[in-house]
Amino acid sequence: MTRFTTKLRGIAAGLCAGVVALSLGFASPAIADEPSIDELEARVAAAAKTYEDAMAKVQQLEASIQENQAKIADIEARIPEQKEKSAEAIRRLYKFGQNKNGLLELILSTDDFNSFISMVGYLGAVTDANTAEANRLSNLKAELESTEATLEAQKEEAEKQREIADQAVEEAEELRDQAVAEAARKAAEEAARAAARSAAQEAVFGGDTSALNSAIHESAPQNQPPAAEPAKPSESPSSSANPNASVEPTDRDSFIAEWTERIDAYLAGSPLAGYGYAFAEAACDYGVDPRWSPAISNTESSKGANCFLPHNAWGWGETTWPDWETAIRAHVRGLAQGYGYTISEAAAQKYCPPNAHDWYVATASEMAKI
Repeated sequence: MTRFTTKLRGIAAGLCAGVVALSLGFASPAIADEPSIDELEARVAAAAKTYEDAMAKVQQLEASIQENQAKIADIEARIPEQKEKSAEAIRRLYKFGQNKNGLLELILSTDDFNSFISMVGYLGAVTDANTAEANRLSNLKAELESTEATLEAQKEEAEKQREIADQAVEEAEELRDQAVAEAARKAAEEAARAAARSAAQEAVFGGDTSALNSAIHESAPQNQPPAAEPAKPSESPSSSANPNASVEPTDRDSFIAEWTERIDAYLAGSPLAGYGYAFAEAACDYGVDPRWSPAISNTESSKGANCFLPHNAWGWGETTWPDWETAIRAHVRGLAQGYGYTISEAAAQKYCPPNAHDWYVATASEMAKI
């Protein structure tokens, strides 16, 4: 393994270890158009493979270059001697041509036919040998030119492959820096968010989570059923099969009106601003604390500002929705089906297992603001 290959593999390992270290305890979703850590690792591995392939080609080319350089040196060393041999062969051919009459007399002076044939063959062989010797010089020069051209092309290709290898190293380093910087940014954001949560908890509840839990339940809407039977996804919210999932018709309008105003005030200035009615109506229909889903949106995405998937402000699996109203109803229905009427430590443990306590404190503190 070359020094640069070792460096690239170190970049890949450092990328994984560094990002994991920075990301411990960080559960916020990634922004959709940013590459994930896995994608960055894959790209670093691809850059390493590109480097290794390029350097393998360089090594092959360098071996061929050395062979051709040696071949050129051998040809150049043979040319002076071949010049003399070719010149002598040309002189002999010239003499043969000038002494045609003498050669004819020599052929005709033979005693029998076999001797005649032998003499003709001998003279032809002498002529061919001298012609071949004369041509060897031009052939040697042609071989030299061809080898030099091949050598030049090999040198250019080797340089090109070196550039590819250098670019691969630079790309891997940039990806490493990008991943580490992104992880550091997110870790800093989470640290700031955690500090803000702790400060809010301390300021409002004196650090006592039991007081926080009590305050949440005591401040829950009094006209909402304490434990709604969740509606099935295929059922209408007002289905008679789930009578506890909605408030009395006479109270419905006043309930929705009150919580629409309070939730709109809470969501003002965010991407979810103006959707208080959707939250309130869904909470009424499914029997859920109307503050719960809006508060989770703040914990998971700063009220929809940092969604990792379209219209998914709640870190809700790998789900996307076409619009906010559809998303709000789906999330509130999911809370009713799987988590109960309002927030609790058990619900937080189920919703955000890696950081349940902090998630609970942050979300409950936000609910207290609505």
